[in-house]
Amino acid sequence: MVYNVESCLLLNFSPLTIFQLMQKTLLIFFSSIVLFLNGCSRQTENTPVGNLPAETSNLSLPQHDAETKIAPDFVSIVGQIESSFGEVERDKNGAITGVNLAKERSSVSDGVLRASLQIPRLKKLRVAGGAITSETLRKIAGQKNLEELYLQDTPIQDGDLAVILPELSQLQRLTLRGCNNVTDQCAESILVMPRLRSLAFVKMNLTRRGLEKIVESPK
Repeated sequence: MVYNVESCLLLNFSPLTIFQLMQKTLLIFFSSIVLFLNGCSRQTENTPVGNLPAETSNLSLPQHDAETKIAPDFVSIVGQIESSFGEVERDKNGAITGVNLAKERSSVSDGVLRASLQIPRLKKLRVAGGAITSETLRKIAGQKNLEELYLQDTPIQDGDLAVILPELSQLQRLTLRGCNNVTDQCAESILVMPRLRSLAFVKMNLTRRGLEKIVESPK
């Protein structure tokens, strides 16, 4: 009978010897795996970004545009607004974009309006109140991004409008209601506004002549 050499050798091995060989074989196998994994890890750590695949090297964390950053939450100011029965409007990022101090025909104080105007980049402002000084009203001119302005029962005068309106180049809607100190002279300030699309006078003292000057303007 002819035996295969390996078979003959295997037949002469004792069980203990076979077990020891298996141990050594498994040890060599797992040692090879560990060395392979360590080598891959070092290669990854030492590989410069420029050598990474395009889909990996192009990855980046999302960046927030400076213009869309959430504005600070002026807790104290919002508290004053709400205690005066007013409210604020926010955009999708949580930044305050509007202040309504004429809600339900409430009357706001000079201090609350002054505080509200500390909020930057407002697009809407609604104000009602007769206890507001000319100095505070003129601070509205600092809100360069205003697109809508509503003034009701305020002591604003032609001179105040002459200071405020030329600064509001983004203004599209203007409503004056019950502002009895405003006269026909306000037309001069209104006519210089480049983007004004909607103008409303309610319970005002303007004469027909003053209104016609505005209506018949080429603008």
